[in-house]
Amino acid sequence: MARRLPVLFLVFLAAACAEVARPPGGPIDDVPPALATESPGSLAPRVDPEAPLEFSFSERIDRRRFGRSLLIVPDRPLGDVSFEGTTVRVKPIDGWPADTTVVWVLLPSLPDKHGVAMGTERSGAFTTGASLPPGRIVGQAYLDSLAEVGSEGPD
Repeated sequence: MARRLPVLFLVFLAAACAEVARPPGGPIDDVPPALATESPGSLAPRVDPEAPLEFSFSERIDRRRFGRSLLIVPDRPLGDVSFEGTTVRVKPIDGWPADTTVVWVLLPSLPDKHGVAMGTERSGAFTTGASLPPGRIVGQAYLDSLAEVGSEGPD
């Protein structure tokens, strides 16, 4: 019996160090995740301030790095992020601000569960107001030479 005790101890020690994992081998995942759908849809008006922002991806994404890969303006403290298969739901603790346009950005660094990054930035916007505010572009354009646009210059 005294001889069996050290052997049993070594067997239990080895079993405690065992790690459950997939067997090695198989194809290497080099396909980046893709955003399939988002809700509310981009440019959606009259979004319920209590509605979650929901993303569906082509595959499961890295839960630990999702929060660092999502930017929301205006910045809102988020409650728990829920992951169900390939779907992720986020919701601000105090809801979306009233009559406000919310912009979200998923950074290209967002990886799937195997560490493969999306590689492309995705973004969208919605509003809790009746409509998105009208936008306008302001700026100046300069030409290096009038000859480049087919003109011979001023008369």
